[in-house]
Amino acid sequence: MHTTILTIGREAAHIILPYEGISAKHAQLVINHTNGEIEFGDHSEEGTIVGNEIIHHRSKVIRRGDPVIFNSKPPIRLDWTKVPVLPNFSTYRKTIAIGRNAENDIVLDSKFSKTGRTHALLLMDKRCRYFLYDTSLNGSRINGIPVQRYQLTAVRYKRDKINFSGQCDLDWSKVPTPPVYCYYPASAYLLALGLLIAILFWWLPPRNQCENANSYKALIVKTYIYRITDSYGNIFYMGEDRRLSLKAETATPIVSVGTGFSPMKGYLATNFHVTNVGTNYMEQIKQDLLAQSIDAAKVEAYNVQLYAIQDGQQIDRNMLGGSSTQLPAGTFIKVGLDKFDPEHDLAILKIENLQDHAQFPSIDARCFACSEEDLKAVQEQELGVKYCGFPQAIVDDSEHMKVRAVCYDGKINRLEEDEQDFLIDATAAGGASGSAVFSSDNKLIGVIYARNPHGGDVTNLSLAIKGKYLIDLLKLYPDFESTD
Repeated sequence: MHTTILTIGREAAHIILPYEGISAKHAQLVINHTNGEIEFGDHSEEGTIVGNEIIHHRSKVIRRGDPVIFNSKPPIRLDWTKVPVLPNFSTYRKTIAIGRNAENDIVLDSKFSKTGRTHALLLMDKRCRYFLYDTSLNGSRINGIPVQRYQLTAVRYKRDKINFSGQCDLDWSKVPTPPVYCYYPASAYLLALGLLIAILFWWLPPRNQCENANSYKALIVKTYIYRITDSYGNIFYMGEDRRLSLKAETATPIVSVGTGFSPMKGYLATNFHVTNVGTNYMEQIKQDLLAQSIDAAKVEAYNVQLYAIQDGQQIDRNMLGGSSTQLPAGTFIKVGLDKFDPEHDLAILKIENLQDHAQFPSIDARCFACSEEDLKAVQEQELGVKYCGFPQAIVDDSEHMKVRAVCYDGKINRLEEDEQDFLIDATAAGGASGSAVFSSDNKLIGVIYARNPHGGDVTNLSLAIKGKYLIDLLKLYPDFESTD
């Protein structure tokens, strides 16, 4: 029987309750993968109120949403939103449990102390595709990229490197080989018909499905304020005007912008630094406050919000300068950071509202040309390159402010196989970070992430991350159809 164990405690737990009276290993939830049954186990000194009774050093089967109150100071009720809703594991062909416990299907050596008792699950679906489901405290990585806990992430059999807690890698030899033929017998005729249609589709002269690919762009807006804790434990908030405030809602949000595009339905791609608040700014704030005799022990970004706006949208003049809670739905589309690759400065944002997906058309998978060979062909054939971003994100037209993208043309200036980026002779101003770079035949080849790499008077050179790293990030999604 496979289960997921969620620990509850003061620190180093899946659900952390930093309150007086909460012990390090206060309680746990054991979720059965087969029937979804939830068992609450108490390990505390004072016991826990579950429903109408006190549970002390024993377990009880409960239902999601049942009141669970911990005897802390003050008493704290279990926040069920922090307890994941597990997938229906019964729909998968095979479930492989991985961890230090002896009952796991793949048992990790006990010397790997940072790995969990049941660290992760490897699931094979009915199409014989494998997915990793991480349940650990210290996390897992696929090809060096962290995976989200309690989310299914697609993995390629024996092709992807899976690391647990930075201590050990998955031994693929212990994982069953997927069957050669993996389909439903009743679907064989539909499969043959689909193949015939696909052959005819590629044989007939295709329309240029990439013709409008470089028009699929969005302005990415990030708003946030700083939360400052001084050496005495006092908390202040700082906004755009650099004034200290005792309340977060009185601080004017800081606004920064970048560019994004949709590589697949429901998601936007951009640079990681567009979504992240850099620590160098926080260090500068510490130095500025120290000059005012304020010892800032900690400076952190607070209430970071991410939005996407369609190219050509009109917005009120004061929207970007006001509180993010005032941004109207339908113009400012709420997005959230879903997957990221800091090493290659790439991030994938999820469009949170399903109804907003249609506002950002996605680029056809056939419009990606991201291999080293594709890039060499663009350079050797002297094909032009083009990107459209938001270096001049907001244009004032008297009564309103209008979002307008700007496009630049150039050519590949430098391309080295052992480097992660390539140089193009096209200007990249602030706000263009995250723009998709297309060849003159409208194929996506990279993502703008930096400008003027040489400094000085050089203003017409830009750096772009090679598109193959974006493909690697997108392959973590089961629905992404790669053409490589």
